[in-house]
Amino acid sequence: MTVHKLNDSDVDLTHLLNSSERDFNQEYIYARANLRHIVNFDFIANDLKIPILSKKFVEVAQISSNHDFDLVDLVLLDDTYQGELFSAEGNPNEGVEKLEGFSTINFKVQRALCDVENSTFMKLRSQPDSPGLLRKVVLRYPEEGFPPIFRIKESISMLFVSQSLKERLEENTIKGCLFNEVTISNNSKQNS
Repeated sequence: MTVHKLNDSDVDLTHLLNSSERDFNQEYIYARANLRHIVNFDFIANDLKIPILSKKFVEVAQISSNHDFDLVDLVLLDDTYQGELFSAEGNPNEGVEKLEGFSTINFKVQRALCDVENSTFMKLRSQPDSPGLLRKVVLRYPEEGFPPIFRIKESISMLFVSQSLKERLEENTIKGCLFNEVTISNNSKQNS
């Protein structure tokens, strides 16, 4: 079950929502989804490459807009609707079923926490001066500890959560999350 962009000409939201160089000024984003199944999940896979979070996820994670990011409302439109989704004024047509109560995150800050020397990159012929695609992440432990949820400069599509947030999400049976362990180069502090 996934959430999809409305059409192929949509702007790449991953870059738009994760760039400190551009202002994202939309109050909400529209996307298409199977509304009958989506309500069963709190973190939703999608081809938009943005986190889609239920109200429960946001409440359990205790996240709100701050200097690193803004929460942006997401309106999901029924992907089985056969007619025109929007009126001439740009609003969803009356017959389109929609689901509100989900959010995504507009990251304004990408953290410099990647231990580049110990991480693994795949070089790209098209960009010989860049490190390439990040294949294995090693993070440096910051003095102030990891923020609950963050992105890193080397890969704006990866979403990181602290160990304490991971445990809180699991304890509250947040559905849809898949966690991968990340190596930390400074092991002197284990609890993030």
